[in-house]
Amino acid sequence: MIACGCAVCHSADPRNRRTRPSILVTTAEGRILVDCGPEMRLQLIEAKTPSVDAVLLTHAHADHIHGLDDLRQLTFASGNPVDVFASPATLKRVMHVYDYCFKDTGPGGGKPQLHLYELDYGQTIQLAGISIKATRHVHGTLDVTSYIFGDQFVYCTDVSFIPEETMTAFEGKDVVVVGAVRPDSKPHASHYVLPEALNVLSRLSPRLGLITHMSHSFEHASVEASLPKNRRLAYDGLTVNLDGDNITLAGDTDTSIECR
Repeated sequence: MIACGCAVCHSADPRNRRTRPSILVTTAEGRILVDCGPEMRLQLIEAKTPSVDAVLLTHAHADHIHGLDDLRQLTFASGNPVDVFASPATLKRVMHVYDYCFKDTGPGGGKPQLHLYELDYGQTIQLAGISIKATRHVHGTLDVTSYIFGDQFVYCTDVSFIPEETMTAFEGKDVVVVGAVRPDSKPHASHYVLPEALNVLSRLSPRLGLITHMSHSFEHASVEASLPKNRRLAYDGLTVNLDGDNITLAGDTDTSIECR
């Protein structure tokens, strides 16, 4: 964090250096970016990503949409617009923040070419050869979209409450990613804390559970060492490979770890 002198912010462990949460889902048929925060450009450069076929947004807070303008380079390179999917409320905010993308601003400069598509809760779409279901959870007082990819992977960030209908939809998935802002048990108004996130993972019992959207309260090595088996802290650069029955984790600081 800016102007913070804590041990985590000055740690030599790269897993303690956290940019805004986002994931890139790669299949044999394409790439799907989930959320587009302020560091999106640097994240995609670091991941050596040549193209993005679609963007899914969870909600319209700044740390999840304020990198959308940097999609311009992808549209310049491909000559095609980027399809952006989100709830109607999220798209309304995107059109307000990025109004210049949707009107004639005259010659000069540059802007991303975005095609917006409303995605209702409970709706399933097909992108990059995979089915994706949009589900609803709550972030304080705000409805947020969580995503289920195929029958294997759940992404649920910025969460303080998961409705029973959504929890049921999450059941039986191999990998569940859920947000938690602090490692202690002190309640937070708009985010799970770690014990709450672990309770969700305990109920769902995925083969692999990952924690995301962590603040600098998390010292990676010490907190992860306290977690139950096959419960891990996500970090920048982590890759989750799903290949049939195998789940393999790999990243800059890991050797491959198989969860069977």
